[in-house]
Amino acid sequence: MTGQSNIRIGRRRGYTLIEMIISMVLVSALMSSVWGVMSLYNSLLTAGRDQTTQQQLVRSVFQLIDEDLSGVIAPSEPVVAAAIDDLSETLEFSLPDFADSFDDEPPSGAPPVQLSLIGTSTAMRLSVRRFVVPVREPPSDMDLLNELGGGSLSSDSPVPDDETVDVPEFQTIVYQLQAPGGADSLNSLSSGLYRLQANTAEFQSLIAQQSTAEQNMATDDVGVGRATLEALLFPAADSLADDAEDTESEMPAVSFERIPEVVDCQFEYFNGQTWQGYWSANEESRLPVAVRVSLDVVSGTDVQQMDLLNPPGPDADPFAARTGDGSVADASTLSEAGADESATVIRATRFERTILLDAVHSPVSALAGGMEGSFR
Repeated sequence: MTGQSNIRIGRRRGYTLIEMIISMVLVSALMSSVWGVMSLYNSLLTAGRDQTTQQQLVRSVFQLIDEDLSGVIAPSEPVVAAAIDDLSETLEFSLPDFADSFDDEPPSGAPPVQLSLIGTSTAMRLSVRRFVVPVREPPSDMDLLNELGGGSLSSDSPVPDDETVDVPEFQTIVYQLQAPGGADSLNSLSSGLYRLQANTAEFQSLIAQQSTAEQNMATDDVGVGRATLEALLFPAADSLADDAEDTESEMPAVSFERIPEVVDCQFEYFNGQTWQGYWSANEESRLPVAVRVSLDVVSGTDVQQMDLLNPPGPDADPFAARTGDGSVADASTLSEAGADESATVIRATRFERTILLDAVHSPVSALAGGMEGSFR
C-alpha cells in the first residue's frame, strides 16, 4: 500500500448562520452611515444654494429700489428776487428789455412733470426721470412737405393745466404689496411685491380708467386698484377688452414685475428726527432724509407650497396652480395640502436696508450707514 491511503481529505466548512447575520448587520450599518453622510451633504448643499439665491434676489430688489429712489430729483430752490435785482443793476443793459427782444417767451426751468415721492407703509409711488435714447426714424412725406413750407405745421399752443404733458423721459414707478392668503371669489391676484412702471401720462390714464367703486374702496392714493392689476396681469381674460373697438379705451402699456418670494414689505420714512409710515413730498415740500425698506422673503419651494395652500379664486386660470415641474396639481394634492394647512408653518427671513437720499447732510448717516447692504 502506498502512503496515499494515509492522507485524509478534510471537509470544507462554510459560514454559520450567526456569522452571516453579523456580516449583514455590519454591511447595513456601513451603508446607513454612507447614506447619512450623503444626505447631510445634499441637504447642506441645497440649503446653501437656496440661501445664495435668496440673498441674490434680495440684493437685486434693494438695488432696484435704490436706483429708483436716486431718480427722484428734489425740487430746485426758488431764485431770490433780491439777487436778480442786484444782477440787473450791475449789468449795462436792462434785463426786461433784453427779454422782450425775443419773440418767444423765456424758457422756464421748471420740469413739465413734478418729480416727487408719496408712500405709505405698504406702497410707494415715485415720479422719476429716465433718460430715453432717441430713435432715429426716416422722415415721412409730411415732414418733407413741412420742411418745404407746405402742409400743416404742428401747433405750439400751450397745454391746459388739467392735462398731463406726454414726456417719455418722465416715468411713474409704483411698488405695491399683494399679501398672501387674500384670494377669494373676487380676487385672482397672486401674492408678492409688484413693481409697475409707465409713462407719467399713461399712468394718469391708467388711474383714470379705474371704476368709481374701486376708487371709493381705495384706502390711499398710492397703490393701484385690484381690478386694474388684474386687467394688467390677465388682459386676455377681460371680456370687455375684446368687445372694445376703439383704441382709446385700451389699457396703456405698463411694464410690471412680480416678486412672489416677498410675502411682506414695509416702508418707513425718516424726517430727520423720527421714522413715520406715511410721506408725501407735495405736503412736506421736500423728500425724506432716508427710506427704510423691510422685506420678509421665503424660498421658491415655500412659494409653491403657499400656492397650493391658497389657490387662486375661480375667476382665475384653472391651470394656474402648478407644481414645481410644471405639471398641473390635481384635486387630491390640493385637498391634502389644505388638510395639512394647520400643521404647516412657513418661516420667512427678514431683510432690511436703509437707503439715504442725502448721505452728506443726513443726520442718520452715522446710524443707518452701516446697515445698508447688510442682511439679517
